Amino acid sequence: VLLTQAGTLLLARARGILCNADEAQRELAELATGATGLLRVGAGPTMAEYLLPQVVGGLLSRFPRVELRVMSALNDVLFENLRAGELDLVISAIPETAPEDFDQELLLHDELVVVANTGHPLLRRDRVRLRDLAGESWVLPPPRVLARQWLNQQFGKHRLPLPRAAVEADSEISVLAIVSSTPLLGFQPRSHILAP
Repeated sequence: VLLTQAGTLLLARARGILCNADEAQRELAELATGATGLLRVGAGPTMAEYLLPQVVGGLLSRFPRVELRVMSALNDVLFENLRAGELDLVISAIPETAPEDFDQELLLHDELVVVANTGHPLLRRDRVRLRDLAGESWVLPPPRVLARQWLNQQFGKHRLPLPRAAVEADSEISVLAIVSSTPLLGFQPRSHILAP
């Protein structure tokens, strides 16, 4: 039996369709298992600098066909993007109780510490208490950021006036640069300060 010219053409098309169908089925299976596809990750500045590089290396060695898009911002911006469906997951500071529309998991614990330039008068004291910080001016993240809310809560718990933000900055690098050249206080994750 010999194929006609139309049969030969149809056979070639059918093989192509079957091959494409097999490829599509394989890609769908990889997508379903997370072996391929686009993963949009949001990360807070500290996480983006210190944790994310390790995670990315492990993820890409396990799933080399996954494409990553990383956005670094403070948690207020990250959470908005997550709610809007523009991010798939966020690695950031988390509230004590997860909002109803989020699932959250604690990956590590870090603490926030006060930072000041080396000539700040508070550094001459043997011990600095929270009330000693009440009259100081600060470089702070915007009010919607969890770290700022946490700091305000600490002052509120002790019935102290909330820290006065002389400067609002949404970058940890900016906070450190401003603190190093002014008498303003700031605060940063301890891991950021101790990092090499």
